[in-house]
Amino acid sequence: MQFDLDGEQPSYSLPPIIRKLRKAEKENPQTLPHIVPLSTQARAILRELRPVTGRGRFLFPGARSVSRNMSDGAVNAALARIGYKGILTGHGFRHMARTMLGELGWNPEALERQLSHKEPGVSGVYNKAQQLPERRKIMQDWADYLDGLRSSDEVVPFKRKTN
Repeated sequence: MQFDLDGEQPSYSLPPIIRKLRKAEKENPQTLPHIVPLSTQARAILRELRPVTGRGRFLFPGARSVSRNMSDGAVNAALARIGYKGILTGHGFRHMARTMLGELGWNPEALERQLSHKEPGVSGVYNKAQQLPERRKIMQDWADYLDGLRSSDEVVPFKRKTN
């Protein structure tokens, strides 16, 4: 995994070996990494994290060992501790973003590429377009949208499940 925060096209690159791919695809040297374009806001947050998490191997190291990354279970446990158990999961943020970005009018194919989803059927075999220019715009638009929500009086809080 690699973060490029200072280049012309800031991004996060996930190598095939850690992606949800078939074993043959993970081991194939022809398999490209998945590129996640970074918004201005994401770069600022990642820069703020450097002094907190250090320059170790993982941006979010595990609580028990810095030689392992934080698990998705840790994210879900944190959401549960703040009252969202059974309401929201870490993976649910992907669902939310995909739905809202579709509602904002973005190209569904580019949105699916952003999530590292493959097209079904023959088109998924032949279409290798990454659509990075549009995905850069999508990620910046999403970050701007979230900033707008944060500064708006129109934010509707999630209903928390009460025990």
